[in-house]
Amino acid sequence: QMSGEWDTIYPPMAGMKIVNNLWGIVGAGFDHGAGTGTIFTEDIQGSYAFGWAWDFTSYKPNSVISFQSVDWGWSPNSGAWFNGEVPLNKIGDNKEYTIDFDMKRTDRSGAWNTAFDIWLYPEMYPTGGSAGDKGGYEIMIWFDYEVQGPWGSNPQDVTINGKRWKVYDNNGDAGWRVVSYLSQEGPNAFESVRDFSITNFINDAQWRYSTDVDYNTPGLSKEHYINAIEFGNESCGGRGMLELNNYD
Repeated sequence: QMSGEWDTIYPPMAGMKIVNNLWGIVGAGFDHGAGTGTIFTEDIQGSYAFGWAWDFTSYKPNSVISFQSVDWGWSPNSGAWFNGEVPLNKIGDNKEYTIDFDMKRTDRSGAWNTAFDIWLYPEMYPTGGSAGDKGGYEIMIWFDYEVQGPWGSNPQDVTINGKRWKVYDNNGDAGWRVVSYLSQEGPNAFESVRDFSITNFINDAQWRYSTDVDYNTPGLSKEHYINAIEFGNESCGGRGMLELNNYD
């Protein structure tokens, strides 16, 4: 296991890496909280598995301390590939992105979510952080959550992949637009997932938020690239552990 800030593990899945992302911890520049986070690999019934654990004290309620995650694609925050070059498609290419996994969540307390975090930009290789290039979108898919709320307002009901969600957005106030889909199915609805379509959420967001907000935040168009797909836990304080098996 590894516990350093930004420590990484390279799993056998193409284009992916596991990141001990403690971006809000004391000393990282934001000072949202203090504590420890670790990432690890393990064997579950002969199958490669991995996960992370966290234990934080919050200094700023509802402020994110960490997003420990498994990441794929091009990072707009670091301006680099997560783990080697992979094909990047535009929304209009109609590429189907599906995910399989089994997850186990234990020993959780405080404020957290378990979510996909998907980054889309007009550029294939955005740089300069989340707000570095105009027109960026961050689509989050929250499977479960406690205390923590989404960064957005104007909730709307939608059914995607046969499940009920509420979708929120923040109008691009921070320089990029955040769209968050929160599950309404209960905390145990996604322990074992097969052929979970991320594309369906991207297409719904593109239809729902295609209108320009202003010059700095154009609408989400079919010309936007799907730059990165990340899956992890945001923590705003508290503790917990997540283990992932059969992630593909």
